[in-house]
Amino acid sequence: MMTSDATDADDRPKQTSFSISTCVGAPASVVFDLLTDPENHLRLDGSHMIRGVAGGERLAAVGDTFTMRMRHVVPYRSVNTITAFEHGRHIAWQTFSQLAGRRVLGGQIWSYELEPVAPGITEIIETYDWSRARLPWVIRAGGYPERMGAAMAETLHRLTDVTTTATPAAT
Repeated sequence: MMTSDATDADDRPKQTSFSISTCVGAPASVVFDLLTDPENHLRLDGSHMIRGVAGGERLAAVGDTFTMRMRHVVPYRSVNTITAFEHGRHIAWQTFSQLAGRRVLGGQIWSYELEPVAPGITEIIETYDWSRARLPWVIRAGGYPERMGAAMAETLHRLTDVTTTATPAAT
């Protein structure tokens, strides 16, 4: 998926978001419960950047926040604010990197849309959107858009594994 109104030097649209999807053998409610508990993010993280939860309760509404301990080159905190919340269907958060108590970089939005496709089967659409990022050139220069594709695929793989384990087998 590509969204943007901006253009690059060749007058081509600049890509400002990237989405991937998968289907899991679990109801949307099971997937949503995993995503709304920050304690689960470490085991779901395919980027290997999360080191642990630094703060936050189960997410329940737009405006809720949670903080993650992160590491990419240097340790930092990721402060995340919920920007979309539709119970059982959609959750998104905007993230800012915090170093020494100051927001340094960020503004990217992570989004998970859950679409039931059959009883007990859910399509998960994960989107990384850097259109609102502070210093988007740093995001591109750091290779994040390209690197995030593999990290997102790993996250969805982990979600598949966890939801398969969390969902009781039919008898």
